[in-house]
Amino acid sequence: MGTTTADNLAALREAIARGAGIVLSLPTPAGLRHFKSRFLADAGDGFWVKSVPADPALLQQLITDARPAGVAFRHAEAKIVLAAEIQHLKPDYELAGDGLVEALLLRIPSAIKTIHRRGSFRVPVPPNSELVVRVWVMSETATLRDRPAASRELKCEPRDLSAGGIGLTVIGRDGKPAAVTAGDRVRVELSLGDVTAVLEGRVRHPEKPAKAALVRIGVQFKALGESKDDRHALTQLGRIVSGLERENIRRKKLGIN
Repeated sequence: MGTTTADNLAALREAIARGAGIVLSLPTPAGLRHFKSRFLADAGDGFWVKSVPADPALLQQLITDARPAGVAFRHAEAKIVLAAEIQHLKPDYELAGDGLVEALLLRIPSAIKTIHRRGSFRVPVPPNSELVVRVWVMSETATLRDRPAASRELKCEPRDLSAGGIGLTVIGRDGKPAAVTAGDRVRVELSLGDVTAVLEGRVRHPEKPAKAALVRIGVQFKALGESKDDRHALTQLGRIVSGLERENIRRKKLGIN
C-alpha cells in the first residue's frame, strides 16, 4: 500500500495540530546534528517548531543560506521525514500556557516521505480506555456503506491496535459461544474522542468456531487503496493509534494501570 503526497501532508498537519514530538536535524560543518523538538503551530505554507540548543550563529546562517533542516516524526506505524527550509527565528514566540519560547518557522516542502516500519507496531488498549470498538460480521456482498444488522454485532473488548489490525476478546451472549470463526469478514468501527474510522477486516483466528464464552481473535484490516474514502480511513486510523499511544503515556505518568 502506498501513500500519496496528500496523505503525508494530512499526516503532517495532524501532527502539528497535536503538538507531536519531532527530531530536528541541522547541517553543520561537522555533519548533521540531531535535536529533540516539537511542533508548535500551523502557519499555512509553513509551521512553527520549538527551537533547539544549537549555535545561534549556525541557525542564522542556515536561514540566510536557505538550507533545509531535516524533520522526522512518527505517524501510526510509519515514520514521516521531510527537508524544510528554516525561514525565521523568533526569540519571543508566545505559547499558550508556557509563556514565551524561542521558535523556528519552517516552510512546508513539496516532497514528504513515509518510511514504513517492518510489521505493525501494536499499541495496547488499557482497561477503561476511551477507545470504543464495535464489530459486525459482514456477508461477502455487503459494503461498508450498508447499515449493519444489529443481530450480526459481536460483543467484544479490544486488547491492542495497530495500523494493520486489532486484537479482540469476543464475548458470547446469553451463555452461548460467540458466533465467529477464522475467515469471517467483519466491519470494524473505531472511535476515540471525536475521531472515527470504519474499516473492513478478516478474522484470522480462531481456526474453528468458538466454543467458549470468551474467545481471543485477531482481525487483519483490509489493505487501503488510493480512493478518497480509503485515504480518509487511513488518516483517521492513524489519528486513533496516535491518540491511544498518548492515552497510554498519560496513564503511565499518572500511575494508572
